[in-house]
Amino acid sequence: MNASVENVQFTATSPRLAYQLRGKDAPGAPVLLIMGFGMPGSMWEPQLDGLSEHHPVACYDHPGIGRSDSTGRRSSMGKLAGDALRVLDALGWRRAHVVGVSMGGMVAQHLTLASPERVRSLSLIATHAGGPLGLVPTLEGLRLFAKANLLPVEKRPAALIELLYPPEFRASVRLEVLSERMNRGLKSRANPKTLRAQLLAILRHDTRRTLQGIRTPSLVIKPARDILVRPSHSDLLAARIPRAKKLTLPDAGHGAVFQCAERVNSALLEHFAAADVDT
Repeated sequence: MNASVENVQFTATSPRLAYQLRGKDAPGAPVLLIMGFGMPGSMWEPQLDGLSEHHPVACYDHPGIGRSDSTGRRSSMGKLAGDALRVLDALGWRRAHVVGVSMGGMVAQHLTLASPERVRSLSLIATHAGGPLGLVPTLEGLRLFAKANLLPVEKRPAALIELLYPPEFRASVRLEVLSERMNRGLKSRANPKTLRAQLLAILRHDTRRTLQGIRTPSLVIKPARDILVRPSHSDLLAARIPRAKKLTLPDAGHGAVFQCAERVNSALLEHFAAADVDT
């Protein structure tokens, strides 16, 4: 992977959010990547690497994550969507293709519903529309999620690897590769208050009755082996968002953006191109 990322920058507004930009002179429309629960934006490295030849691509750290300032406020998806808007403003991007994974996909839904004029296209990966059923992972997913967030930091990578990747993929990749990726995301463990605030925002997330209001060209990517967010939630999203397209990754777990990076990137580029023609 190309590890050269342009210098980290910060929003002028408070709390300051750290963001990174790759491929600022690429010819396509800009792309904003929104990461999931407790992880820094740099976990989008396969997409930063794979999309930036064609598009300027940015990712950022949520408040209290990575290099971003902490905040004492109660969190909500609306506030997290407002943070995404602040990053767009800092970049000077009037509109962007927005891609969210897991909790980031929930933020992306709220951003698109609240500020559709800022979103050229919407891509949702391994995420859900909320409500009681959205909060119930498989028993194995719940067990591993608890381990990944309660264990001492040195033991978390192993639990995260089990949570994010199916056994067949884990067997096909050298353990050092997966451990290095997990350690990159866990270099500085988020404050428990930050994680609780994010979890509360997830618990209160519910777009089931408003998804039909999305008119933005939308793509739903469904990892069929996901044990954290049940794959059926992707079906619901695709059914309720008007004219949404759905891509199923039969062998992918919750960590699809790494496990299936080439397929994900190819699908995103195709989706961006189609949306740009429509607009």
